[in-house]
Amino acid sequence: MLNLRKSNTNNVTLNYEWKTDTLGSKLNLIADYVGESEHDLYEYENKYTKGIGGDSIITKSQPSFERINIYSTQVDFTKIFSRHQFTLGAKYVNAGINYDNKLYLGNTTLGGTLSEDADERDDFNYFEQQYAIYGMYRYTSRPWDVQVGLRNEYTEWNTRQRVKTQLHSSRNDNNIFPSFFVRKDMGQGNALSLSYTQSINRPSYQMVNPFIFHLSETSYKEGNPYLKGELLYNAALQFVLKSRYIFSLSALFIDRKINEIYEQIGEKQTRYTLKNDGNSKRLALYLEIPFTWGIWNCRNNAELSQSIYQNSDKRVNDFGVVLSSINRFRLSKQLTAMANLRYIRHYKRLYLIQKTDYFGVDIEGDYNCLKDKLNINFGVKDLLNSRGKNQQIFKNGEFEHHTDFHFISRKFFVSATFSFSAGLKRASQHYKTHSNREEKERM
Repeated sequence: MLNLRKSNTNNVTLNYEWKTDTLGSKLNLIADYVGESEHDLYEYENKYTKGIGGDSIITKSQPSFERINIYSTQVDFTKIFSRHQFTLGAKYVNAGINYDNKLYLGNTTLGGTLSEDADERDDFNYFEQQYAIYGMYRYTSRPWDVQVGLRNEYTEWNTRQRVKTQLHSSRNDNNIFPSFFVRKDMGQGNALSLSYTQSINRPSYQMVNPFIFHLSETSYKEGNPYLKGELLYNAALQFVLKSRYIFSLSALFIDRKINEIYEQIGEKQTRYTLKNDGNSKRLALYLEIPFTWGIWNCRNNAELSQSIYQNSDKRVNDFGVVLSSINRFRLSKQLTAMANLRYIRHYKRLYLIQKTDYFGVDIEGDYNCLKDKLNINFGVKDLLNSRGKNQQIFKNGEFEHHTDFHFISRKFFVSATFSFSAGLKRASQHYKTHSNREEKERM
């Protein structure tokens, strides 16, 4: 088996801020572009035993190409009157994605050459536009800090599968999301806060691609172009001790939950797909305990949770554990080393059972030079290759599908960022705002 990957990413951000008075009122403009392309080549063999006459080996080659372009613009105006602050803003996102995957087959037993199977070509286009307007009011008067916000999002998207039946779909939705935040400063670095937010978790383009991709001769996966975004309702109570230690209790409800489903089709075929099925409830306790010793800066986190996943037919309870430790070592003014550790206990979902625990190790280095204008970041993600070794079981009624994953998830990386400013004061690249960051991660 051979798996080769080549990727390229370009990101351009314009961030302009204009202060309109001495009280802090300002106009902020953010314009972003991110372009990402990725070439993949996946080659493997299937061996078929014919009994008398010998075996037959079918070689398969699957080259694919993915291109993502996301443009976004965001503008907001903040006006301050003494203890009162008003913010009004608007945001526009334009995302276009092209994905092309081909399948070549050949019988190496007979010495034949590989030829394309036209029925297995995946030529998919996804286009999305998002319009949002939002407003926020903030009142500050020691020891109180109160914020109330409202956001309206209208999204429309089109998909086109240009193989065989020329599948096409067009959908739109409109959502209003309220939010509020209340904080009381209790003195000596102690504070208590209560917050509530509503949001939406939209499906990625791969989830809505209706192409039938054959995993083997007896199983295939199929996207669902009718998927809707998950609606999230989140409330949290948080206590901060000595401005360092954080204790939080949160409750999360997800409606229109997107679940992975394996189901039996006929006598010999198994289909993997996604659908909005039921909801989930989650109660979590979160602890954050940092400390500093010389050049070593460490932040330890622990999260214990109890989740309930249910639909009209079944109910599943799961106890979750997530532990992490983020370690930074300031070796010099220019060089910082980082070691991040993370543990996730095996879990259960409505149909999915994750059998193995995850223990991840990330090692990074961060180097600044040219008066901090040039930043070089390098390292390795998932050093122990933990994501590439796991076992899963999908259960749907009496039907079970067992999967063992063995692949290379370890990733080495190097990136360079050059920052400059045309004004009197250069913006710090560490605090630069990206308007399209959430869209890029979701796509």
